[in-house]
Amino acid sequence: MKLLLGFFSVSFLWAQDSVSLDWGSLLSSIKADNKLRASTERVDLMKTSAGPGIWNKLDLRYELDGLDMKDHKVEARVSPYAWGERTAMKAEWNYRLQSNESQRTMSLSEALHDRYKLGLLWIYHQRQLTFHQTLLKVYKDRVMVHLGLTGSERFDPQDLVISQQMVANLEGNVLGDQNDLQELENEIRAQVSGWKTVKLDTALISVTEVRKMLDAMPSNVDSTFPEYLTAQNRLHIAESKQQRVDAVTHGVVSYVGTGYEWQFTRDYIDKTRSDKTTPIQDVSIGIGFSVPIGDGRAQERLRASIDLMDEKTDLLQTQWKMSQKVSEIRMNIASLVGQIAVQDSFVANVDAGALFADYARRIDSDPLLLLRARALSIQTAWQAEKLRFDILQNYLALLELTGELARNVGTNQLLRKTGT
Repeated sequence: MKLLLGFFSVSFLWAQDSVSLDWGSLLSSIKADNKLRASTERVDLMKTSAGPGIWNKLDLRYELDGLDMKDHKVEARVSPYAWGERTAMKAEWNYRLQSNESQRTMSLSEALHDRYKLGLLWIYHQRQLTFHQTLLKVYKDRVMVHLGLTGSERFDPQDLVISQQMVANLEGNVLGDQNDLQELENEIRAQVSGWKTVKLDTALISVTEVRKMLDAMPSNVDSTFPEYLTAQNRLHIAESKQQRVDAVTHGVVSYVGTGYEWQFTRDYIDKTRSDKTTPIQDVSIGIGFSVPIGDGRAQERLRASIDLMDEKTDLLQTQWKMSQKVSEIRMNIASLVGQIAVQDSFVANVDAGALFADYARRIDSDPLLLLRARALSIQTAWQAEKLRFDILQNYLALLELTGELARNVGTNQLLRKTGT
C-alpha cells in the first residue's frame, strides 16, 4: 500500500489548493478507497508468502512404552511432495497472485472511473444551469416585448402565455439545477473533504481527440483488459490445481521416516556407568506407500476437472460479454458523433439568429422573431453539448473496461491535450 500511495504522490501533478477542489485532489482521493486498499493489502500479503516449502509435512515423534518406562523411541517422518506437486503448487500460487493483481487493477480503474464521473457530472450540471439561465433571459425578453405590444394589432396573447409558461418552467429548471449541484457536491464531499469551492478545469477533450484515442485502443478483447486477465488467471489456477491433484493421485510414497529406539535393562539400571554397561539400542528406517483403494482422490480429481471446465466456460463468456460491451460503446460513440455533426451544422446556420436575419429585416426587424431564433440557437447548441457529455461518459466506460485508466493514472483522461 505504501508503494501505491507513493505512486500517486508522484503521478498527480496538477495544481492543488487546500480550499478548492480540482482534478488533482478529486482523483488522488482514491488513496482512501476501501475496496482499493483491501485489494492492495491482499496483494502485498501474498507477496510475502514463503512458498510451498521443501516437503509437505515433517513429523517428530516420541514414544515411551511399558509401565516401567524402559522403552523409548524417537522418529522423524517426512511426507514428501508427489512428483510434480510442488511445481504445480508454485504455479497455482503465482497465478493467484497475478489474479489478485488484476483484481486490484480493476478496483483502481473503478475508483478512478467513479471520480471522473463525479467531476464530469459537476461540469455538466454547471453548464446546464448556464443554459437554463441564458434561455430564461431570452424568454423574459420575449415576455417584455409581448407586453410592449399590448393594444397593437401585432399583439398575440397566445404567444405571450406560451412565453410566460416557458419562463415558469425555466425558473423551475434553474432551481432544479442548483439543487442537483448541491447534492452532487455533497456526494463529492463523501469522497474528498476539506474543500470549500470547486475549481475543476473545464477544458474537456474534443470529440476529435476522443476519436483519435479510440482508434489507438484495442478493439479485440485480450489480456490487456483487466477483467479478461482476471478470468484468464482463474483458468490458469484451475489448470495448476488439476496438475497438483493429478500429481497427488499418482503419488506412491506417502512418507519416509527414520527412528532411534533404546531400552534400559534392569542390569543397566542397577549398575553404575563405570561398569561400561550400555542399554539395548536400535536404529530403524521406514517408508509408507499410498494404496489408492477406497479413498477420496478420485472424487477430488473429478471436482478439479469440473472446476477447470467451469473456468474455461467462464473465460469464453467473459470474452464474449466484454466484446459485446466494447462493440456497443464504440457504436454508441459513433452514433453520437454523427448526431453532433448534424447539430453543429444547424447551430452554424442559425448562428444566434442569422438563419432568420434576412427575413427579420424584411419585416422591420421583428424582435420576437429574432428572440425566437436566439432561443432556437441556444437550445440546439445545448443539444450538441449534451451529446458531447454522452460521448465522454461512454469514453470513460471504455477506458475502465480496457484498463487504460489504471495504466495512465497520472494523466487526466478528460482534459484537452496541449495543442489539440
